Amino acid sequence: MKPAELRDKTPDQLRDELAKLKKESFNLRFQQATDRYENVRAIVARFLGAPDPEEIVFTTGTTEGINLVSYAWAAPRMEPGDEIVLSVLEHHANIVPWHFLRERQ
Repeated sequence: MKPAELRDKTPDQLRDELAKLKKESFNLRFQQATDRYENVRAIVARFLGAPDPEEIVFTTGTTEGINLVSYAWAAPRMEPGDEIVLSVLEHHANIVPWHFLRERQ
């Protein structure tokens, strides 16, 4: 905007225009971040040999990942007579989800 255009705007008009610019900037940054995230997913998929990048799931940590595998992947596949084998050296966070899965079977 030129100084004269800026001077002639009301505070409400300025606020609305700045909000629009801020929203557009946010949307662009959000899209750029999403594109980078999906690019990393594709790189990891190639590295691991996954047939589809959508098979790659990022979690906030190991505990969340173990819970996700236990509840979302293993639970639907468990059948009567299946066993869950853990060592005595397992961290507590790796025991609890499998224990609960066993209790539900």
